[in-house]
Amino acid sequence: MLTILKKKPELLAPAGGIESFHAAIDRGADAVYLGLIDFNARLRAKNFTVKTLSYLVPYAHAKQRKVYVTLNILVKQAELEKLVHVLYQLDQIGVDGLIVQDLGLIELCSKAFPRLRLHASTQMSIHNSLGVAAARKLGLSRVVLARELTLDEIALIGRRGDTELEVFVHGALCYSFSGMCLASSFLGGSSGNRGLCTQVCRRPFSTNIGKGSFFSPFDLCALTYVPRYCEMGISSLKIEGRMKNAEYVAAVVAAYREAIDNPASIERQLAAIDRDLGRSKTTLFLGGLQTGKSIDPAAVSGTGLFLGHIESVNEAEITVRGNHRISKGDVVRIQPVSGFEGRSAAIAAARGDGAYCKILLKDRIACGLGDAVYLTRHWTPRGAGLRNHDMPVRSVPYKEQYPRARDLLGQYGIVRETGKTDAPSRLLVKIDDPAWLDLHDWQGIDAIVLSLEKEHLRAFTADAPQQAAWAAKIIVAMPPFIAETEIGEWKNIARDLLHQGHHRIMCGNLGQWRLFDRQVKVYGDCLLWSFNRPAQQSLRKMGVSPFSYSMEDDYPNMSVCASRQGMAYLFGRVPLFISRIAPALPAGEELCDAFGNKFVTVQKHGLYYFIAQSPLCLFQKRKKMEDAGIHSFIIDLSFCKPDKRLGEELLEHYQKEIKVAGSSMFNFKAGIK
Repeated sequence: MLTILKKKPELLAPAGGIESFHAAIDRGADAVYLGLIDFNARLRAKNFTVKTLSYLVPYAHAKQRKVYVTLNILVKQAELEKLVHVLYQLDQIGVDGLIVQDLGLIELCSKAFPRLRLHASTQMSIHNSLGVAAARKLGLSRVVLARELTLDEIALIGRRGDTELEVFVHGALCYSFSGMCLASSFLGGSSGNRGLCTQVCRRPFSTNIGKGSFFSPFDLCALTYVPRYCEMGISSLKIEGRMKNAEYVAAVVAAYREAIDNPASIERQLAAIDRDLGRSKTTLFLGGLQTGKSIDPAAVSGTGLFLGHIESVNEAEITVRGNHRISKGDVVRIQPVSGFEGRSAAIAAARGDGAYCKILLKDRIACGLGDAVYLTRHWTPRGAGLRNHDMPVRSVPYKEQYPRARDLLGQYGIVRETGKTDAPSRLLVKIDDPAWLDLHDWQGIDAIVLSLEKEHLRAFTADAPQQAAWAAKIIVAMPPFIAETEIGEWKNIARDLLHQGHHRIMCGNLGQWRLFDRQVKVYGDCLLWSFNRPAQQSLRKMGVSPFSYSMEDDYPNMSVCASRQGMAYLFGRVPLFISRIAPALPAGEELCDAFGNKFVTVQKHGLYYFIAQSPLCLFQKRKKMEDAGIHSFIIDLSFCKPDKRLGEELLEHYQKEIKVAGSSMFNFKAGIK
């Protein structure tokens, strides 16, 4: 019998700086992904200028290697002109692909830069064949799948389409689905969707059952699954780590290169990779949803070898307990008790007496008692184990300014729909518990958005009297995650909804409307990100209209993107994390961070939500939004216990434009970074 061998997958390596770029190529990566100093989701990495890239791309191509550029953030309207010039420069340089999240960026590329090959970032949260097919229709040639999938789900997605699939195989994991995390943004305006994540999931929280890092996952290591990926025909195996040093990149790339080329070496490579100074390792859900442990709340959450907690500070000298093998030139990171991102420093000297180790830092950095100390890098002679490289002498010439930028953006010009209007504002109420329907007659409400569990949705479609009472007002919301193995079940639900006369749905993930076998009116929820007018146009082309503004957007950006097709959330308990990973504490548990902020965990749709106790409320800003041209609003009662009095109070606050006590305006006034 003839055995057909699959083509080896591409090994894709991270480069946060030029040393890592060369380390990746020298150790056998087929392609490197990197970010510019703007528009990428790792803005704290060293990153690259376009000028440097103009030298590195021909250098890589001469070695038959590819270079992908991460432009994987959400882009504000005011940033579009700068973005267009960057796209023009990258088009001239001839990069091999762009890893993208923003629908507006995709729209601009399709209009003006069709030669640029686009890959859907994991920030787009694509996790099933519906999303892959929608991405393909948008013109994306590759999809980076969500990291939370099982191997069987990945295989099934691959069999149902011909789009290239890329999967992460090694490195840090986020607790939330990438692209669905609002925690960093809500707790300080630094958006993970715009490259400024402050790693809230790594912070310690206090609960009634104690203190711990309940949302801090181990690092992914999928070395043992490399042969399976090769058999499945996965296009690219991706290593995370643009914030890591060149030695880390070299070691991990070498291990995966050997695993791809010589599967018999995997056990040996596992032993080598275990010394990468990362966190403990997990395969997450690759072996199934019930396999393996991925969070230990008692474990320290930082990356690196944990040395201990600071017991004393004297100028630039810190003391930790224990006898550690560290020396001058090693690098440590100090992780503050608050959980905020730590700072690194080289060691100038170290001495111990068996019980304690005194570490003199080369640079004095802010630190205090109880802060955690991690060894993140051993000193080696400069370039040891790595080749030294001079800057390539040949570059690609390019022009910096796209001459038709204004004309291009003029097609999505700011058309302010302001002033008085005879049409009243529309109000939608979103509920996740059918009990809300029995508490009000909802007079004056234009639509009720049902965000129900599958069993409640089935019960609703089977209840003829309830159907008759509510049919004219109902919009049915899809959950944010539908596993590939659940698509058939959801198609049956969609068929029943259509049979009952429900032709209005709300989608929060790419391609969910493909569940319905005939035309429906599709409302875009806030997780179908729309931060600019080209993104609005992209959604309309897909048949999604109206759309929702993001809960994390700010007023200056919303006002220049104002549209009568836009819906703004005026009230809601904000999901800061949406995850498939069970937190290391019971559902419903209340938590508190080091700054007194309170949260609660909720299980819904088979997912885990981390909810801020302080709700978003913009009732007091309704008139301002109406004056800007936004006339459709949503009151989201999800994660609120059904309560007639609460419902009445919120509707009264909406009518009178009164702020709810103890609520937050999120980024509306302070702005999103």
